[in-house]
Amino acid sequence: MLYTNVFLKNFKIVKSEKCTFCNSDCEHLPHLFLECCFVSTLRKTVLHILHLLSNGNFKLSQKSFQFLDVNGNCYVKYVYLVLLSEYINTVWYFRNEIKVNKRNFIPTDLVHRFLTKIKCRIVLDFNRLDSVR
Repeated sequence: MLYTNVFLKNFKIVKSEKCTFCNSDCEHLPHLFLECCFVSTLRKTVLHILHLLSNGNFKLSQKSFQFLDVNGNCYVKYVYLVLLSEYINTVWYFRNEIKVNKRNFIPTDLVHRFLTKIKCRIVLDFNRLDSVR
């Protein structure tokens, strides 16, 4: 379970329910992962990658991103899940770095970490597949 500031405020663990990134809206899961302006650069990057991988057949929409509404073959769906898991991991990692370690970041830092993690996963997957052959 991911404990956002809205949840933590209900238990008086934090003083404010404002978003850790933008500090303007309440930090709940839909805001943090789908609506926050600070995270939008990363979200657009993920959607653009999906659009390229699906040969233009993937529609760039908030609905697709939120509800796993992906049309396409198993490859596109697998890549989509990998990208989505790394996206969530990246957002949560930076949120906690800001909250716990009081570090400052810019939106492109999220994109850089995300792309680095994706590159590592690709290398690991290809190495694993090569050893099977």
